[in-house]
Amino acid sequence: MSRLLTTLTVACLAAACGPSTGSSTFVGTVGGAALSVKESFFSPLRSSNGTVNGLGVVLGDQTGLCTQLKSNRTIKNMTYTIIFLANVNANLVTTAPSGPGEFVVMTGQGGLPAGNDAQSFFAKLDGTCKNTLTAEQTVGQSGLVKVTSLTASTGGSVRGSFDITYGTQKDKTSGTLDAPFCELPIMTSMPSCE
Repeated sequence: MSRLLTTLTVACLAAACGPSTGSSTFVGTVGGAALSVKESFFSPLRSSNGTVNGLGVVLGDQTGLCTQLKSNRTIKNMTYTIIFLANVNANLVTTAPSGPGEFVVMTGQGGLPAGNDAQSFFAKLDGTCKNTLTAEQTVGQSGLVKVTSLTASTGGSVRGSFDITYGTQKDKTSGTLDAPFCELPIMTSMPSCE
């Protein structure tokens, strides 16, 4: 699932979203950075062969995020978090959740155990679209994501709540998920920074 983290991070900053902005919330700070959510969405995560390996929920502090992403552009000075959700079977194969459930947040180092797993990443971009926070500060270390409703298709949404501790500094955050569905394509190029 670590590759999924990288794939969605790039995909979310480079692809199209639906027109709805969602009403997700984020409470707390990570590395001293706050996130006032203005737009959220979720998307299936696809491997290069098109297999869906999980879902990614994005919460960002910019309006017009989907419009920018449709044009393969990353927004300068944006703050966002991504929460990845997957079901991991006994053979350690990941698939997308198909309904409500509780997902345990972990770093993914050393692999993910079988069950409902989650990973998260936080970023505060500068004017060149580089993360101003270190990797040690921004990776979700522990927590729980509770999905109460999930429809992963056009017009659908994901709803629920989360409590995630980020980084070695153990920044505690919480919030709600109310994000519309957004089908992201498989990425073939890096987005421009604008």
